[in-house]
Amino acid sequence: MGRKDPFIVIMHGVSGSGKSTLARWLAEETGAIWISSDIERKQLFGLQPEESSSERGLDIYTFQANRKTFHHIEKMAGKHLAAGNSIILDATFLKAVFRKPFIRLAEVHQVNPVILSCSTSTECLIERVTERKSQGIDPSEADASVVRAQLKQIRPIPVSEGLVVHIDTQRPFSEQQQLALDGIRQAMNL
Repeated sequence: MGRKDPFIVIMHGVSGSGKSTLARWLAEETGAIWISSDIERKQLFGLQPEESSSERGLDIYTFQANRKTFHHIEKMAGKHLAAGNSIILDATFLKAVFRKPFIRLAEVHQVNPVILSCSTSTECLIERVTERKSQGIDPSEADASVVRAQLKQIRPIPVSEGLVVHIDTQRPFSEQQQLALDGIRQAMNL
């Protein structure tokens, strides 16, 4: 894997589902470019990754802000794929409207996408976002109310969008890693 055989990973799941932890590891392991919506969103609005948007009086989670963020990420992803780089897109991607441009981008660059759909129990999700919020060191601003709202939005991903690998992030991390790598290999061989 790597520059010679580019791939595109679309992370999927509600806040606290373990997407970013797995995405960061995958980027380090494979040499892929990790693109985090949380970090890119903060930069687009002039914030540091750990800075709170509400403390600055900004609402960076409106539908328009989401569109701006995802458009920016799409441009970044296109440049990296055109240069032959593999990419890992780290966002909730709960709505098809946000996944579709990246599915098309993969088609344009003749790369089979793999969607790594991360999930865990509601209790674990809430525990994770509460813990990281209390630490104040994570770019995500999601809290328990955001998680509950996201859980109401999540829908199955249609097979037309590509290979979907379901990963229970309460399982040992070594199992998550293996599932993710197997998914990438499978997508590359489709």
